[in-house]
Amino acid sequence: MVDSLVSVIVPIYKVERFLRRAIDSVIEQKYRNLEIILVDDGSPDACPDICDEYKIRDERIRVIHKRNGGLSSARNAGIDIATGKYIAFLDADDILNENYIRILYDICEKYDCDIAQCDFLMINEDSILLKPQQSMKINIFNTQETMKDFCKEIRVTNYWVAWNKLYRRELFDDIRYPLRKIHEDIFTSHKLLWKSHKTAVTNLYLYYYLQRQDSITGGNLSLQAHLDNIDAIKEELEFFKEKELEDEYIFMLYKYYFTLLKVYENVTCELTYEEVNSNYTNILNNLRSEAIVVRETILKLPQEGMLTKIRCIYHTLSPEEKESYKKVYGSRISETFISTFGFPVEKVGKNSRIALYGAGKVGQSYYDQIRENDYGEVVVWVDNAWKNHIRWGLPVQSIDTLFKCDFDKLIIAIQNREVVEEVKDNLISWGINKDKIVYELPIPVDRGSRMRTEFIEETQTIKFSDGNRRWIIMNAPDHNNLGDHLLTMGTVKFVNDLVLDEEVIEITGRQWDACKMDIIPKISIEDIIVIVGGGFMGDLWPGQDGRVKQILQEFSQNKIIFFPQTFYYINDEKSNSKSDIEIYNKKKDILFLHREKNSYRFFTENIVKDLSRNKCFPDLALYLDNVFGNEHRRNILFCLRLDKESINDDLRNNLLNIAGGLGKSVELIDTVLDKSVTKRERQDEVSKILNTISKAELLITDRLHAMIMAVITGTPCIAFDNLSKKVSGVYEWIKDLDYVTCIKASQINIGLIQNYIVKGNNKYDKSTINSKFIEMGEFIKTWVKY
Repeated sequence: MVDSLVSVIVPIYKVERFLRRAIDSVIEQKYRNLEIILVDDGSPDACPDICDEYKIRDERIRVIHKRNGGLSSARNAGIDIATGKYIAFLDADDILNENYIRILYDICEKYDCDIAQCDFLMINEDSILLKPQQSMKINIFNTQETMKDFCKEIRVTNYWVAWNKLYRRELFDDIRYPLRKIHEDIFTSHKLLWKSHKTAVTNLYLYYYLQRQDSITGGNLSLQAHLDNIDAIKEELEFFKEKELEDEYIFMLYKYYFTLLKVYENVTCELTYEEVNSNYTNILNNLRSEAIVVRETILKLPQEGMLTKIRCIYHTLSPEEKESYKKVYGSRISETFISTFGFPVEKVGKNSRIALYGAGKVGQSYYDQIRENDYGEVVVWVDNAWKNHIRWGLPVQSIDTLFKCDFDKLIIAIQNREVVEEVKDNLISWGINKDKIVYELPIPVDRGSRMRTEFIEETQTIKFSDGNRRWIIMNAPDHNNLGDHLLTMGTVKFVNDLVLDEEVIEITGRQWDACKMDIIPKISIEDIIVIVGGGFMGDLWPGQDGRVKQILQEFSQNKIIFFPQTFYYINDEKSNSKSDIEIYNKKKDILFLHREKNSYRFFTENIVKDLSRNKCFPDLALYLDNVFGNEHRRNILFCLRLDKESINDDLRNNLLNIAGGLGKSVELIDTVLDKSVTKRERQDEVSKILNTISKAELLITDRLHAMIMAVITGTPCIAFDNLSKKVSGVYEWIKDLDYVTCIKASQINIGLIQNYIVKGNNKYDKSTINSKFIEMGEFIKTWVKY
C-alpha cells in the first residue's frame, strides 16, 4: 500500500534559535511522503531566510511569507494550501520524534480514525530526548467517548493542544483557528474532536514541547491572554450544553468558574500599573459578577451532591456566606482537601539518594517530609509539567533529568493508580531498574501512619491456606461512612454465626489497594470470597464498583458471594450495566444477594436472569442486636445526605424550619465523619453515633443506615428516600415497627413530627426478621455445598 501524503504545517515567528532543529525533525521523519509547509508569519529575524534555505534543500518544502497575523493566521494559511490526506502541526520551537508521523498515520489507517493523538514531553533546551515507550497503548474512542475522556482533569491539556495530533484534512473544511486569540487551541480542538467519528489516543511520547521563557506561554500571561482563556472555556461550555453533553458540561462549568476567579484574584500581580488603572478594572469586576452567577448555577446542579458542590466552592465564599451555609448543611462542608500524605519511609533507607517523580499534592508533601525529617536526600525531583511548578518556586525539573543523576530509590508520588501504572511502565522501558522504583498508595498523613501500620499488620496475620476453607470478607470499609461500618459489624457477626468453626478473615478496601500483592497468594481457590454488602455496585460509585470488579478478576476460580447489596444504575443507556451483563454472566460461581426488591427486580430482569443465583434478604446491619435507648430523650436530629445520592436539597431548609417551629432543639448530625475510620476504631466510633441517636426524641433522615441505627436504638424515626430508593426498599423489612416510617419528604409536616416524637423508647423486635436471616444462612449453605 502506498503511503498517503501528509501535510505538516509549521507556523514561524521569531524563533531563529530553534527553527533549524524543528525543521530537521520534520525532514528526518521515517515517514517520507510529506508536504512540509513553513509559514513565515512576518518574522523580523533570520527566520524567513532559513525557510528559503530549507526550501532549496528539500523539494517537499513549501514556504509562505506573509504579514504578521498571529499563530492562528499562520496555521490557517497553511491549512488553506495543504493538499495532504492528513494534517499535522509543529510549533517552530518544538521537536518531533522521528516516528511521529509514521506511528500516528498507521494508527489512523489501521483503525479508520479521523484523529490520532499522542502524548508529549516538556523539555528544556538541553534536555535528553527520551525515546517513546516500548509498551504502546492505543484507545479508540467514538465521538461520545472522546468527549468524555476529554473532560478529565488529567487529560484535558492533551486534548486542548493542536500540535500532538494527526488530523484528516476534511475536518478543517469548515473549521479554522480564531484570529487574534492567544488560546486558539482551546477555541478549536473540541470542535475538531466532535467532528471526528473515531479518535485514537496513544500513550507514546512522540512530541517534545519546549518550555522557554520568551514564548507566548513561557512567561507571565497578559490580561488579554487570560481573557481569551476565559472566552475559550465559555465557548466550550456553551458547546457542551448545546450538544446535551451533561457530564462534560458540568466539568467545564467548574473549570469556567475557577478560571474566572483565578483571573480576578491573581492576575493583578502580573499587570502593569497602567493596565490595573485602565478600563481592565471594569472587566475584572464583570468577571467577578459572572463568577457569582456561575456559582449559583453550580449549586443548583441536580447531578451532584451538595457536599461536593459546596466543598468545591467553599474557599471562594465570604465569611458571612460560609456561616450561613454551615447553619443549613453542617460543619462538614468546610472540610479542606488533605494536602499532606504519609511518606513510605519504611521502603527508603535513611541515607538514600532519592529521585521523586510527581510534583502535585503528594509530591510536594513527600518533598517536605524528606527534608524536614532527614529521610534521605532528594537528588532530583521531576514532573512532566515541571514549568508550572517552577513558577511557584519549586525545584522541579523535566523528566529526562532522571538520566543525568545517580539515585538509590525512585519514588512515584501520584494518587491516580492508572497513571502510576503507566509511569512505572514508562520508566522501566526507559531503562530505570524496576527494583529502584517505590510506590505506595498515598494516604492522608493525619491517618496515614496508623492506617498503613494496620494494613501491613492485618495482612501479615493472614496465613497461607492449609487446604481448609475460609471465608474472606472483602471490601470492608476503612473510610469515613459509619453506616458502612455498622453494616460490616452485622456482616462479620452473621458470617461467624453461620460458619462456626471455619476461619473468617476481613480485608478492607484500602488494605486491598495497598497490600493486594501480598494478599493474593495467601488466598486459595477453596476460600469463599464474600463481598461486603452495601450500595456501591453499579455506576453511582465507580471507584468502589471498580475495586470489586478487580477482586472478581483476581479470584476468578473462587466461589464469590455478594452479601445483601443494592445494584443501582443511574441511566441504563449510559451506564456500566451492559458490560456488567458480560462480567457477571461469564462467571457462574457468583451468588447475588439483594437487600431490596428494586435492585433484585432490575438485576434479574436485565443483568443476571438466573434466579438460582439471586435472592432478596434484609440488610445485614439489621442482624445486630437491640441497643437500648435513653429514657431522657431531648432533641430532634437531622441526618441528611449531602452527596450525589441526595435528591432533597430544595427540601432541606423547609424541613429544618418545620422542626424548628415546634420549639424543639434541632441538631444536624451525619453518619459520615471528617476522618477515615480504621477497622480497630470501628466499634468505638459506631458506639458514639448510636449513643447520640439513642438520646434523641426523633431522627429525620434520608440515610439508610441512620434509619437502621434508629431501629436498633428504639429511636422514633421519619425516613425518606434518596436517589437509589434503597431507604424505602430496605424499610419493607421493618415496616411493622410502629416507631419508624418511610414516606415522601414532601409529606413531612408538624403533625407527623409531633406524632412520632411521643412514641418514646422502643425495643427492636427481631423475631420477624430473624427468620429471614435463618433462610439466608440456609440458602448460602446450600449454594456453597456446606
